Order: sequence, then structure tokens, then C-alpha cells
Amino acid sequence: MKANKQMNTRNETDSLNNPEKQIISYTSKHLPLACRIGFPEKADITAHWHEEIELLYIMENSLTVKVDKKTYLLKKGNMFFINSRQVHQLVEENCKIMQLQLDSSLFLQNYALQQDFIRPILLNSQYHCYNLTPDSNYYSEMKNLILSIKNCFEKQPPAYQLRVIGFLHCGMALLFEIQDHAAKITSLEPSDFNSVENMYSYIVRFYPEKIHLEDIAKAGNVCRSKCCQLFNRYFHMTPMQFLNKYRLTVSRNLIISTPLPSAEIAASCGFPNQSYYIKIFTSYFGTTPAEFRRKNIRETSLPENNI
Repeated sequence: MKANKQMNTRNETDSLNNPEKQIISYTSKHLPLACRIGFPEKADITAHWHEEIELLYIMENSLTVKVDKKTYLLKKGNMFFINSRQVHQLVEENCKIMQLQLDSSLFLQNYALQQDFIRPILLNSQYHCYNLTPDSNYYSEMKNLILSIKNCFEKQPPAYQLRVIGFLHCGMALLFEIQDHAAKITSLEPSDFNSVENMYSYIVRFYPEKIHLEDIAKAGNVCRSKCCQLFNRYFHMTPMQFLNKYRLTVSRNLIISTPLPSAEIAASCGFPNQSYYIKIFTSYFGTTPAEFRRKNIRETSLPENNI
């Protein structure tokens, strides 16, 4: 019995040390998000990470969640926030949950708001997750937002997607207030922070154009080596990988929300040609753009556990 317990602990540790990247299948037409109600899926039970922000609402029983090798016991009524790119694992239990997974591109339309309120959450190295219990500040307000989103997906009134976006913006405002402002990107020197801001801004503004490493570094007023160090430190990828990720995110949203052909999407997002775009899209998302579009159209029309 003791040996089995030790083996299980070792397997869980190995799993957390070797997480898989999870590709989220969006369940909402026109929106880069997934909303599901039910029991944790198999992919959630193994250690994994994804680009999307995740919100959990515990509807029945309790759930154990592991984030960054820390364990949290969530009881009925708890809400739990998991930041982007955090390694986490839902321990399989008989627990009914509402699970929201949303891409930060939902908040990209207003650049100033993105800079001032969204990125401080995503870049906060100390804001891995947050457990919102019924006795917490903001609990009632956040619960009302979560239930309003649930109601929108269930009833789907006209233009319900706009209502969902509004509720999600209110939710992000609460998460911004909840986080420890004093810890916000504390490891960044002021000059480094300005450099990261300027390089990020350059990519957001000029991603449809041809961009070289030198261009990104110049925008931050740093050398190429320093540019790479900053991106590896705070985005966990190279500048060019970040550029491609941003282009892919924009292109994925266009695939979901428009009928534009892949060639036109590739060109509008800064990819040199369609074949390269299809290759890098397939490598990143595990499916071709055409298959991704068909799958999302099909899944948004099926109820099952998705709403």
C-alpha cells in the first residue's frame, strides 16, 4: 500500500514536470473562448498548460487543483482563476464544474486598456492563480458575472456574444483589483519595463508587415541579445516566436469569425505565403486552418457538455 502511494506521488510529480500543451477547442462562434459545464475531461486531469486564461466555478462537490506544484482544495461555490501558460492539473473527482477558457485576444480591441489592465495580469509572475471563496471580497460580484455568462450561453439571446464580452471585461476588472498591485511585475527594472512595453507595442502595431529581430530590438532601444533575454524572461519564448504566436492568434480569430480564405488571412497577418502559414499553424494548433474552421463550426452547433 505504501509502495503504491509512493508510486502515485512519483507519477504525479513526473506529470507536473512534463506538462503537455493543451489546444483549446472553442465552443462559441465568433469568440475565442470555450464554456463547458460538467465533469473534468481527461485532458484536464493530466498536467497541462495553455495560452488561455481559465476560470472555474465549482457547482457540485469539491475539486482539487494543482497549480505550479501547489495544491488547492476547491469547495462548492468556489471560483478559481488560472493565469495564462500556468502548468496545472485537475485531480479527478466527482465534481461538476463550469469551466471558462478564454484567449487574451478578446481584450485586444482597445490597445490602451490592454496595456494598462490586461497585460499587468498576464505578466504578473506572482499571479499564477487565485481562489475566490464565498467570504472573499468581490465574490458576489464575480459570481453574478459567471452566472450571467452561463445564462447567455444557455439561452443565447440575440447578440449574446456582445453581452458575454461585456461580462468578461467586468470579470477582468475584478481580477485586476484582486491581484496584489505591489507585486505587479516587480522583477522588472523601470528601463526594462519600458523596453518590453515598446517592443510589445511595436509587434501589435506592425505584425502584418515584415519584421526582423533588429526591428523589435530597436523599438525597445536595446541590442538583439538584450531583446532576446527580455522575451525569454517574461514571455518564455524568443521575440520571433512571440511574433508568430501573435500572428497565429489573430489569424485564428479571423478563421473563426470570418469566411476569408487561408491565403488572404495569411497575407493580412504578415505570413510570407500560404504554405508557410499552413505549416506553422498546423505545428502550433495541431490541425490545418481549414480543419480548425470546420471543427469549430461543427462544435459550436453541438450542445453536449459545451454551451
